[in-house]
Amino acid sequence: MKIVFIGHRGVGKTSLLKRHQNYFPGTHHFDLDTEIESAEQRPVSEIFKFHGEKKFREIEFDIFKKLIQQKNFVISTGAGFNCANIPNDVEIIYVSRRTDSDGRIFLNRPALNPELSSFDEYALRFKAREPAFRRAADFVYHLSEGLVQKNENEKKIFEKFIILQNAFVTMIPHHFQYLKKFSNIELRTDFFSDNEIQQIMLENDNKFLVSYRKKTSEINFKSGSIDWALELGAVPVELKKAELIVSNHDDELKMAIQKFESYPDNHQKLCPVISTWSELMIGHEWQSAKPDQRSFLPRTVPTTEKSLWRWYRQLQFLKQKINFIQGHQNFDDQPSLFEYLNIKNNNTFAAVLGYPVHHSKTPMTQGQNIDLNVLPIPVAAIDFKIAIPILQKMGLIAAAVTSPLKTAAGLLCHQQNSLNTIVFKNNQWFGTSTDQYGLIKLISEVPNIENKKIAIWGGGGVLDSISKIIPHAVFYSAQTGKPRDQQIPASQPEILIWAAPRKLNIHMPPANWNPEYVVDLNYTENSLGLEYAQKIITKYISGDKMFYAQAEKQLLFWKEKLKD
Repeated sequence: MKIVFIGHRGVGKTSLLKRHQNYFPGTHHFDLDTEIESAEQRPVSEIFKFHGEKKFREIEFDIFKKLIQQKNFVISTGAGFNCANIPNDVEIIYVSRRTDSDGRIFLNRPALNPELSSFDEYALRFKAREPAFRRAADFVYHLSEGLVQKNENEKKIFEKFIILQNAFVTMIPHHFQYLKKFSNIELRTDFFSDNEIQQIMLENDNKFLVSYRKKTSEINFKSGSIDWALELGAVPVELKKAELIVSNHDDELKMAIQKFESYPDNHQKLCPVISTWSELMIGHEWQSAKPDQRSFLPRTVPTTEKSLWRWYRQLQFLKQKINFIQGHQNFDDQPSLFEYLNIKNNNTFAAVLGYPVHHSKTPMTQGQNIDLNVLPIPVAAIDFKIAIPILQKMGLIAAAVTSPLKTAAGLLCHQQNSLNTIVFKNNQWFGTSTDQYGLIKLISEVPNIENKKIAIWGGGGVLDSISKIIPHAVFYSAQTGKPRDQQIPASQPEILIWAAPRKLNIHMPPANWNPEYVVDLNYTENSLGLEYAQKIITKYISGDKMFYAQAEKQLLFWKEKLKD
């Protein structure tokens, strides 16, 4: 085993290395930065500070060359390590998370561009490094948010060969190692020539799906399934005797379904762009009517930043014949390999609802403690009333609710309070808020907080809980920068509780404030609260502890209500 982990700053390579060592204890595991600090007898930050990045890279490469002399090894590198220095006989695994592109802020890492903010520095480096990582990688491991403990499904990802059921990985040129990694491979005619496809299929025993995305001279490959895209026109006569799948990607939903009527004997793969919940339900009901003959793979509007329907594809993994797992390409609608392996064969499911939710740790945290799939489902406030009955029909029975949906969740359960936890049982919704448990845990991290001057910056769906626990605080609107409800402005607060999201219309606190602590209700790595704490150089407490404390109570509520 010879493996090198590459990936962006803060993605979790070091933590993964420790888990990997638990999975494969007979192999040498090295964190490159730790080895550098041990050899140099000083922190990496000092090397950067006193000698600069160029000198650090020289030291880094010298240490790396020594480590790879081992017969077996796994090495976690820093984000700036030059991938060209990795020998050809070493497997390069790009460790990626969907939050990579959101940006990250660091309080304890050396600045590479001191003239920039930590957030802007990350964004600059991300733009340059992302394509380089993908070019260098033999395999992309899409790491799930909140995965911190060893996990049997994660271990499977690092095993030599993975047998897929009802799912394919799309191979792209120059990444032939996927042939040795996965049983089921999609070969697309817009990625490979006819001769390349013939050669790959001749030399390998994988189960192949040849997908026609452009017309070719060879239209009858000798083995494997064939997927003909109807946007290329009617199915050629030569293909009608083959194991044929007909697909539609470009037509409007109802038109696409109508075209399938000409192919009643073939498997039908519906892959339109879906922009509304009503359209999603039409596609779902169409697939559910003949699940053995139909597959529905909704796609997100291209201008949308993150996938809206990946959760649906997760839900369908065991319910339809054709599915796709994200590989080298950054197709955000496709679930990851870990999400595929982690899916449970249940008719009901739980979710975290909100917008956005791609950063949420709830699916991982709750999913490992309850016998339900827990899916991250993006729901905008304007869509909540439409989405809930559709999700009920699909099997939703429990949900964690995030801002800005907590007030709507309360109304759903016929309560006036904001709720973050709901359960559907006996044809009605029940709900509670567990935010207060998280808040109590979080503020307990601050010594003598009850005697401190406190300002709350933002609040939204947690204002009710905060006001009960810290009634003497002054509440500010983060959108106006002014006190709420005509409160008297705070004079030099000692504690600032940050309760605002990262949005363009968010004000920063007054320049003359200098709180002892910034207590952040967010746990996102690009939080404006974290950025503010870094800017004024003060103590920072992340919302991680709040999340896990309220999640524990949330899980208890789910289990209690769902008991027979």
